[in-house]
Amino acid sequence: MATEATEDLLQRIRDLQARLEEAGETLRALRRGEVDAIVVSDPDGDRVYTLKGADEPYRLMVQTMAEGALTVTRNGLILFSNEQFASLIATPLERVIGSSIHDLITAEDTPMLTALLTGRNGAKAELRLKRASAALVPAQLSATTLRVDGTECVCLVVTDLTEQKRNQELVAAERLARSILDQAAGAILVLDPAGRIIRASRAAEQLANGTVLLRPFDDVFTLRSNAESKDYTFDEILSTARRHGSISGLEATARRPDGQTLDVLASASLLAGADSELLGCIVLLSDISGLRRVEEALAESEERSRLAQASAHVGVWEWRPQTGECSFTPELESLRGLPPGTMKTYQDWRDGVHPDDIAGFEAARDRAIAEHRPFDLEYRILHASGETRWISVKGGPTYADAGETVRVLGVDFDITNLNLALLGFAKLWAQAQAEIARRQQVELELRRSNEDLGQFAYVISHDLRSPLTTVAGFAEQLKADYQGKLGGEADTYISYITDAVERMRRLISELLAYSRVAGDSGGKVAPISSNEALRSAELNLQGRIHETRAVITHDPLPDVVGSSTLLAQLFQNLLENAMKFRGEKAPLIRVSVERGDQEWVFCVSDNGIGIDPKRIEQVFLIFKRLHSDQYEGTGIGLAICRKIVERHGGRIWADSGPGTGSKFYFTLPVRAVVGEQSSAR
Repeated sequence: MATEATEDLLQRIRDLQARLEEAGETLRALRRGEVDAIVVSDPDGDRVYTLKGADEPYRLMVQTMAEGALTVTRNGLILFSNEQFASLIATPLERVIGSSIHDLITAEDTPMLTALLTGRNGAKAELRLKRASAALVPAQLSATTLRVDGTECVCLVVTDLTEQKRNQELVAAERLARSILDQAAGAILVLDPAGRIIRASRAAEQLANGTVLLRPFDDVFTLRSNAESKDYTFDEILSTARRHGSISGLEATARRPDGQTLDVLASASLLAGADSELLGCIVLLSDISGLRRVEEALAESEERSRLAQASAHVGVWEWRPQTGECSFTPELESLRGLPPGTMKTYQDWRDGVHPDDIAGFEAARDRAIAEHRPFDLEYRILHASGETRWISVKGGPTYADAGETVRVLGVDFDITNLNLALLGFAKLWAQAQAEIARRQQVELELRRSNEDLGQFAYVISHDLRSPLTTVAGFAEQLKADYQGKLGGEADTYISYITDAVERMRRLISELLAYSRVAGDSGGKVAPISSNEALRSAELNLQGRIHETRAVITHDPLPDVVGSSTLLAQLFQNLLENAMKFRGEKAPLIRVSVERGDQEWVFCVSDNGIGIDPKRIEQVFLIFKRLHSDQYEGTGIGLAICRKIVERHGGRIWADSGPGTGSKFYFTLPVRAVVGEQSSAR
């Protein structure tokens, strides 16, 4: 009977060992992935490639990451692809796996891809991927080499650069708009809905004889209509533009802040977003003081008229309807890109007008002549360079005593740049509003992603802890019932089981803590005391401090803005790390701080065993343990520290050497909070 009981007990131990191995495999899967395989035919026969994938939660992470992920052989055969890459090139996933990546890029990029697949580890390159629709997708490929069942392969992370290219186009559009403003001859002002000037051309600054940005329009220019004898404030400009769609060619006087009055030609158009929301308006002011002088000079003498034209850079023409005679100033011919003396007849003038505008212009001009009134018109001309340009013309007839039309005078000036500026700003404004809407959507999706990450942490905690609890229960039962009864070897096996279960519990707890830091804000962000956070960490470690006889001192620490929970965890992890990797002497730990221009620089220093400088960057990597044989741990604590610091907008690094102790530095932004310094302990 005793033999049967012993055999039965040994069988139960073997069963528990098998279950422990299974749990160990789960842990290893978390670290390195499970095994899938595909069969590929080649001239040497069928070959089986095994792929190291992640267990289900980690496979889910790869499948839901924003970037595409591939595993390919050195010659380009695709062994693995996630859904994001297949979606990026609009090709079913089953057609991607087993195909050649060379077939998915443009021929021009083939040499670059070949260099990437055969080059050094960590290389990157920008290539164009071919979608199923034949469209091209700009992408960045980052390569990492690995071995799959003895075959050297390359892991590629594929990042879609479409949005980046679009942002570059927006920047180019902004530079174009700025260039238009800088080169425009007229005064261009962009006003927000409150009437403040938010953009202005150089000509606007010159017209106002001073700085105009962020000033109310009504404080810079007081406009008064010549025809209506009323003031055109910003509100009146908006009201008129709403009624008529825009304001064009309004003759007005503009009083500057220094009291000087100018004659201007004003135009205005509303700026509206995609949903017709009022975004402001664009006001164009052309200084026509010189034009006024020209008109006055025409009444006195031709000589004074020519001098005024030359100073104002406008073209003047004269037409005598009864005889058909015409005369044109050199400035007018220059507006059309013609040398002086080219235009001689009315037909010469007519040939330079855009065919679609001739009939309308002549009808409006003749109607004004018949009604004995001046005219103010716009039309297009065909410039000698081949481009089409816009011209504004002001003029009117003179009459003989009997009422016959003796001559018609007109003054032309080029308004092409003003019109282009108006159109360019309207387009740029619409693009900016669309970009704002897109970024708001991205922020919403990011919040949803953080919620999903919290749910993932719960699944990790529940699903992995449950089988460990079962194993731990059986192990404790075995220890209680049979320890010391089955011999030293059986007791050792039971001890192995309980120790392994405890290690896995710690690892799962650390993983859960890491995922919470990565996916959650860690509590309310508010002004907090660094002293209180450090004190909370010390209270949590009282047992460890007493055990190691550690001495902890600190400078007066500042108040910062952040999460008190996360900051306390940061100090706790760093203090615990210093006590764990201690030397023969009791740990001496010092927490100090210095203020930079924009950040606080904290330092946690100790007198421990130190770190090899060549491996110092590895301590912040998850699961990376530099002293796995001598010291217990999971390799997650410092990775959590880095996540916490980065969440607060800071940086973390270390400085150390073997046997010289370690210094861990981290930064937190300087914020405007009450009581930046508290007294030291």
